[in-house]
Amino acid sequence: APFRPKSGIWREDGLFCSPFAGSDRSVITRSQRYLHEKEQTVPVQTGVYMTFQSTALFLYLCVFGMFFIILINTKLGRKLLLKYPKIFTLGVVSAEGATPEQVEQASFSITLKGKGYSVL
Repeated sequence: APFRPKSGIWREDGLFCSPFAGSDRSVITRSQRYLHEKEQTVPVQTGVYMTFQSTALFLYLCVFGMFFIILINTKLGRKLLLKYPKIFTLGVVSAEGATPEQVEQASFSITLKGKGYSVL
């Protein structure tokens, strides 16, 4: 059966999961298509997801994201975001950039999970 990426929000391994809205899946899919066409490899079927410790954090990011999208779609909103980034990101982003301590403390992780399948 073909792989179908999950949608919505679900709980797995003690975390809340949701599809990642970035371009990662598109980049992977295009890369796999290229490899399949040029090198006759079997394409990897992927899903790209984010995880959250709580539904409250997930909902907060959804509301923040919608607010941000509204702002970037208007000339005034873009002007305000560029002039006052610290206010509109609640201090997360500033015109001065990250301090060396913030850079040192910043991190992210990638978890890869796979399930095998046969091409026969």
